[in-house]
Amino acid sequence: MKGSRGALAVSAGTRKSFTLLWVFLFVLSLLLQYAAPRTALSAGPVLKAGTVQGFEVDGDLKSGDAASNPGAIPAAQIDGSLTNGDDWLDGASGNGVVDPATPPVSKLIADKANSNTDDQFIGGAKELDTCTWGYDTGPITGKDDIKHVMAYAKFVGNSAFFYMGAERIINNGDTHVDFELNRNPFKVFPGAPGVSKPDRSVGDLIVALEFSNGGSVPVVTVYEVAGVSNCLKSGQVAGETVTVNDITSGTAVHSATNFVDLANAGFGYTIPSFEFAEASIDLAELGIQTACPGLSAGSIRTRAGGDVSSSQLKDTVDPFPIDLNNCGKLRIQKRDAQGNPLGGATFTVSPNPIPGGSGTLTITDNGTNDANSANGVIEIDPAKPDTYTICETDPPTGYKLPSPACQTKTVPNNGGFADATVTFVDPRKTATTTLVLQSSNPTDGSFIDVNSSITLVVRETNTGESTLSNVNITGTNSCPTTGTTAGKWIASATKVGGGAFSGSLSTGQAVDFTCTFIADGNDFNWSATGHGTDELGDAASLANETVNGSYDVLMPATTLTIRTNAPAQVHEGDSVTIVVREANTGEGTITNVHVDGTGPCAANWVASSTKVGGGAFSGSLASSEAVDFTCAFSAPASDFSWTADGKGTDALGHAVPATGEHQQGSVDVVSPSTSLTLKSVSATKIHAGDSVTIVVTETNTGDGSLTNVHVDAGGDCASFSP
Repeated sequence: MKGSRGALAVSAGTRKSFTLLWVFLFVLSLLLQYAAPRTALSAGPVLKAGTVQGFEVDGDLKSGDAASNPGAIPAAQIDGSLTNGDDWLDGASGNGVVDPATPPVSKLIADKANSNTDDQFIGGAKELDTCTWGYDTGPITGKDDIKHVMAYAKFVGNSAFFYMGAERIINNGDTHVDFELNRNPFKVFPGAPGVSKPDRSVGDLIVALEFSNGGSVPVVTVYEVAGVSNCLKSGQVAGETVTVNDITSGTAVHSATNFVDLANAGFGYTIPSFEFAEASIDLAELGIQTACPGLSAGSIRTRAGGDVSSSQLKDTVDPFPIDLNNCGKLRIQKRDAQGNPLGGATFTVSPNPIPGGSGTLTITDNGTNDANSANGVIEIDPAKPDTYTICETDPPTGYKLPSPACQTKTVPNNGGFADATVTFVDPRKTATTTLVLQSSNPTDGSFIDVNSSITLVVRETNTGESTLSNVNITGTNSCPTTGTTAGKWIASATKVGGGAFSGSLSTGQAVDFTCTFIADGNDFNWSATGHGTDELGDAASLANETVNGSYDVLMPATTLTIRTNAPAQVHEGDSVTIVVREANTGEGTITNVHVDGTGPCAANWVASSTKVGGGAFSGSLASSEAVDFTCAFSAPASDFSWTADGKGTDALGHAVPATGEHQQGSVDVVSPSTSLTLKSVSATKIHAGDSVTIVVTETNTGDGSLTNVHVDAGGDCASFSP
């Protein structure tokens, strides 16, 4: 029957293709590491029951009952006293170590018994020559047919103990159950395709549990592999032949059998007397110090006779893992600042903790040598006991190395992950950018004409730590989005400093975007905002990512007004002064401000040296400023007209509009003349004292109106009245 790992298992034993490396490797490491050369000891009938390091070797399967001697073992065959402890199955107290089985610490295999389909060795298969091995199915002789076998590994400090047990179907005759412990897992040799066999090495162990004298005396013999040679079939390696030494020590071995039937033994039936045996070995007592790697793969089989080299193999079960290593475990945890697991980091571990490894180990989360498939957890199991320097060398995408990037951790002998866990907390890479206005034509903030073409160039720079993708620009009142045509923000094909731009910027890189558009008739503001996506798919910060500006669609305007007008009428030669005021009532500064005219002021308009409100006038007027121009002359002989036209050049070099820039007037040059004629005399001859009336006529013979018209009298006429 084939056993499943991690639970009470039934194993069909068909073809040893499953890797039973845990049990074998565990025992192998312990046996390989013995301190001094050992001489082979002759194994004799030894039955020495006892409670060994808390485990009951008492001829019974249930825990917590050794003190009552359930196997009825004679007192002379008990080492010291039987005290309650652990055993194979749960009992009144203590723990059942295979109830359930917990690979690679313990294993329980329920094999087919008295079955025509039970896996067995072919005839002639020998323990020490695996080239003779082959498998078929069929009923097995009752004394060699095992029903249950069990194995358990335990450490006390740095000392390792191995416990084994077996149940056969009848107690008639001797049989041997070989528990083999190897460093390497089973393998298929090229010369024996389809046949799984142990891959033996010097220091491996074969622990033989003999049911002697019908089962009444369980004898334990410990063989250590001393030499290994390949054996061939058809010119190809088909297996191995080994030599072994008997290293059994009486103080290192305990064993027991059931001298009475075991009712309700735990398997649902009574186990008859002498059909169950168990044993323990103290590897340290055998001079075997555990190592890493140690013995970690196990297998179990029976043989008919006591000679390990010549007796024929019988029943077999699948190999299984067993932990007889002093290896520890090392866990590396990767977290973000919030404690969330981060996958994908790479670390170096120095020295290399992998058993058999050398130099420095480079390991990536979920890569080779990571025993844990979860993101953010690297587990090295097994790991050699030592003190290690663990350095993060390549952080997960979107994150940077922590400070410090290296930690030290000691892996103790037989330690678990709780004893050797290091945690690295990676800060997230910053995702920041800076957008600046690189150039503008016309210059940003200046005046422009209606329908002017405007070209803006902005530069997006990755000032953060994360590589940014999907780098683009959006805008308002200019180019709204990134694109490839006019009216869009068009990315340069080349990054600043060289290299093709394909939408991404590494740290420190920059790229220019150009926007060209036509201004309408209104003043306007524009803005551009940079965008990008960091390595984790989040938007980069918008801080420092917006630039803006404005353009003033120039609306120049000036107004010419009369401050001092010419009189309506003058006499020839009179002094005439006309003053006009030129005011900048529009936008922008006007240069070359002057006044042209006609008539007497054709070339006589003289600007004031001071602008209205103060400040020297040098030909320019800022918005809302004004200056007076004066035209002074002597009146000509004839009536005349005059004009004044304000002139100037706007901020874009164009002549200011003529609207509101014209003034004019006319002057009547007066030429006065009058004529006084006698109209009538009341009498030409009179007497003294007569009344005389004289009428004269005053006529305006010139131009213009006369005022204060009167006639001065003389002679006998005292006055003239109209």
